Amino acid sequence: MIELRVLGALRLSASDGRDLSGFNRQPKRMALLAYLAAANPHGLQRRDTLLALFWPEVSATKARASLSQTLYSLRNALGEQAIVTHGDDEVGVSRDVVWCDAQAFEAALDADRPDDALALYRGELLTGFFLSEAPEFERAGTRGGRRVGVGRGARRRGGHGAGGTLGALGRHPRARGRGGDPPVDDLPVETG
Repeated sequence: MIELRVLGALRLSASDGRDLSGFNRQPKRMALLAYLAAANPHGLQRRDTLLALFWPEVSATKARASLSQTLYSLRNALGEQAIVTHGDDEVGVSRDVVWCDAQAFEAALDADRPDDALALYRGELLTGFFLSEAPEFERAGTRGGRRVGVGRGARRRGGHGAGGTLGALGRHPRARGRGGDPPVDDLPVETG
């Protein structure tokens, strides 16, 4: 199993001891993996969307070749089964092979398990990770929790931004910071 942590600092590890440290030196590869693993809505993503996010400045032909090469590299490093496709138009990450904390976080919220969600939360999405050559990826990752579904989960449960489940997380005794202020107050929440 591959473990990908995108809440807080980006971390990638393999339960079988494989060395994945080289991934950290390939930011676009890491960004694509993070995007696919934390995708919201869950599931396969359109290749055209990925091309626009990660290779906006190059021709369609070159962008498709770059995406194909990146997916090939991901399969080589993580295993053939880690990356799934549907025809030539859609690509995603196998949830059976790649575990992502953002997906587990959202599943915990969906199942009304705030303790589990709180245990998974380590900080904002992709803290300290930047991909300057892909500004659309940067914008997609910073739209108030849109990629991870933090805000979506809060809105479904309470309709009041952080007043929903995220507010409940903040009121949880283990979530309280010094002076009684919940440290999760600054969680990004999508509005409108």
